[in-house]
Amino acid sequence: MGQQTPIYLRIAEGDASAFAQLHTLYKDRLLYYGKRFLNEWEDVKDVVAEAFVQLWLSRAEMQSDAHLANFLYRVVRHKAIDRQEKIKRQELLLRKVDQPELAEENQLEAEL
Repeated sequence: MGQQTPIYLRIAEGDASAFAQLHTLYKDRLLYYGKRFLNEWEDVKDVVAEAFVQLWLSRAEMQSDAHLANFLYRVVRHKAIDRQEKIKRQELLLRKVDQPELAEENQLEAEL
C-alpha cells in the first residue's frame, strides 16, 4: 500500500478536492467554535468563510495537517473578535444617533 500525500501538501499544490475535503471536515466545528464569540449565525458563517479564503491564500505556508487546523481556529477566533468589536461600535453609534443626549454627554466627558 502506498503512502497517501498529506492533505496540507495537496492543498499547497492547489488541489481543490483536498481543500473541499478539509472544508467538509472542519466547517461545522469552526461554526460552533465561532458561535462562542458571535450571537448571529450569519456573522459566524461569514467569519468561517473568510477563514477558509485566508487559508487558501496562505496555503503555501502550511507546514503540516495540524498547522492547517490551528490556522483555521486562530483565524476564526481573531475574525470573530474583530467582528464582535465592529458590531459593538455600530450599536454605540446607532444609540448616539437615536439618543443625541448620549452623544452630548459623551462629548462633555471627553472634554473633561
